Amino acid sequence: MKDFDKTKRRRHLERYHPGVNRETIPFTDFDPSGQDLTWKEEVRKIQMLKTAGIAAKSDALEKLRALYNEHGGERNTRLGKEIAVYTGIMFKAIEPNFQPFTRLDLGSIMFPAYNAEAEPYTVVVCDLTQAAEIFKLGTPAVPILISNYGETSAVVDIGVQAMCTYIASKSSVAVQEFGVRKDPALLPESIAPSVYSGQEAMDLFRGESTLPVNLLDLEGFKSNAQPAFLANQQNFQALRTIEGNNTAGKPAALRPADLRNSSQFQLLAKAGAWSMPHCDHHGVITTVYCDEGRKQWLTYPEMTMAETDVWADSENYSPPYPAMNITLERGSLLVIPPGRLHAPFSLSDVAMTGTMHWDTRNMIRVLLLSMLEVVRPGVTNEDPAIDFLPKIKAVAELWQKRSGTWEWGTDAELKRFLQLIDVRSPFDQFVSRPCN
Repeated sequence: MKDFDKTKRRRHLERYHPGVNRETIPFTDFDPSGQDLTWKEEVRKIQMLKTAGIAAKSDALEKLRALYNEHGGERNTRLGKEIAVYTGIMFKAIEPNFQPFTRLDLGSIMFPAYNAEAEPYTVVVCDLTQAAEIFKLGTPAVPILISNYGETSAVVDIGVQAMCTYIASKSSVAVQEFGVRKDPALLPESIAPSVYSGQEAMDLFRGESTLPVNLLDLEGFKSNAQPAFLANQQNFQALRTIEGNNTAGKPAALRPADLRNSSQFQLLAKAGAWSMPHCDHHGVITTVYCDEGRKQWLTYPEMTMAETDVWADSENYSPPYPAMNITLERGSLLVIPPGRLHAPFSLSDVAMTGTMHWDTRNMIRVLLLSMLEVVRPGVTNEDPAIDFLPKIKAVAELWQKRSGTWEWGTDAELKRFLQLIDVRSPFDQFVSRPCN
């Protein structure tokens, strides 16, 4: 078979993969009988993701406009307070630079090598096997999207109806309501979740009102929540397996603010519900899987600790950069790097399953992000975990022993980690440095 013309290949890359460093892809690896078909499939998938994102943004803006027209004048509600700002965030959202796994230098997307200034809007598109390769290397610094995860794994979906039936059996559920009138003198503190019985919460969710309802703090009850690409990768199980007293037994009780308890969770939201920009607490890597419905996961570029601090200390709800518009549909799974601000929007009634992880090779970042949350609690929408410090001290003990169950950072990183634990007021020393 005739050799593939190098000029044609360069033109192909420039047209369909403008972000790829063409010098790093050897021509000798190119097989015109097979590889070109792979390229075409990758281009088709990325084009579908972009098309879905554009349509989703248009749909979201229309839903927000309808909510504003019907309820936006009620200023003493969460909807009245936030909808104009959130609509602006949605309007400014841009399409990501989707990068196929086969065109990546994997080392360039991992902490600490990732260059956020060069590729701020990168999202890696891959399959289940490729995701496992990424996580064997360490913590990815960019979002990872597996759009066909539901088709290629053994996951069993828990849909909206099944989740509603489960929640209705509970004695109490925390509900974020958007239309309840609050005392303006107490805003924003008064815009806290209301507590209802499970049946009352479902009456709100299923009611005829167009006002959104968000149920975010749901305990994980899905039996197969752990993403398959993290199965048996112990480096990412530390949040769940390392206890503050460093025991191997089951905990006597799980408290609501325990990190172990938050390592798996469920989400249920009514169409039109949103969350303002925030990051997940304690430097976790978060995975979110869409069991049913459609969700826009607006995700911001990587920000330094200083940039995050300035934003969290300001009265501006909107971060200084546009968000990426990542659309999740049934069967999609997204991995969000630690510290990434995000602001999801529910395009329909949606049920999701999530997990949270630490990587034992990237624990300094966990500590720095957690320190920031202490000083700027507004950066996250979660309370500090009461078992955080005991768990961190257990990590330090195991790291010093170089416990063989997990992989660890270097001796220099261990020294810095121990220094950070001992510092009384660490924020002043580390806020100006990038998280990595």
